[in-house]
Amino acid sequence: MFVVFSHILAFAVLFIDSLFDLFNDNNVPDEFAVTGIIGGLTLHAAQSFVTGSPTPVTWSIMGGLIAGIYGWAAYYKGFWGGADAMILTMLGFTVPLTATGQASVTYVLDLVFNFMIAAVAVTVIYAAAKFYRAEGSTEKFLERIKEREKFISGAVIFTGLFSIFLWRFGVNGSVFFAVMTVLILLYEWISLVEKKYLVREIDVEEALDEVPAQDQGFGKKIQGLTEKDLEEFEDEKIKVRTGVPLVPVFLLAIVITDLTSIGVWTLYALY
Repeated sequence: MFVVFSHILAFAVLFIDSLFDLFNDNNVPDEFAVTGIIGGLTLHAAQSFVTGSPTPVTWSIMGGLIAGIYGWAAYYKGFWGGADAMILTMLGFTVPLTATGQASVTYVLDLVFNFMIAAVAVTVIYAAAKFYRAEGSTEKFLERIKEREKFISGAVIFTGLFSIFLWRFGVNGSVFFAVMTVLILLYEWISLVEKKYLVREIDVEEALDEVPAQDQGFGKKIQGLTEKDLEEFEDEKIKVRTGVPLVPVFLLAIVITDLTSIGVWTLYALY
């Protein structure tokens, strides 16, 4: 019962933080995630007390620690924001068990797999919105395809050859070929959107800890700008990456995992 409340708590925190992520310029307060951490740990401790088993609270502690280490490592490497790291930590404390209270490695794998599905879905939807609103976006995409036709053709040919290899061993190579071809084109499209449209221009004084766009003279730097970086930057304005809202990805992953049978074994069903 307490584990169910913990899942509801995680959903509530993610729903509220998603609104901030989408409509508050990606500025997500930490208070809700901290509440989720405390609440998740407390609810799992209550579950352990009621059942007389240390499993719920142990999984909550271990889940929170593992998720926290990964999330904050991604933050210090510049891949994620601090709010994203805090939210992942919250998920480790609140949903390490199934909604029925079972300790299941399969559930954790399903959650990770569904997070990847949700990440692709949210990225595509968000990128499509940016792509649709931009002028001349279709022409720019066709230009990118033409510029990288050798790479794309080579990747498709290699995929086709590997699909034939899979077919010889009884695996559905046609599905593999179709999926990989779509992913190749999707990668090129998202790369274009990320470079051209997932950016915003701000004053240099406001750019501390922001990630610079690729054409701002910092190469492919994905870490936040330091005071030294900004002192060396000569212009008054700078373009920074906006990225894709990550909190809705966590929310969608939880919903898919808790309310459907979709999971890591879906991969095997395709073949």
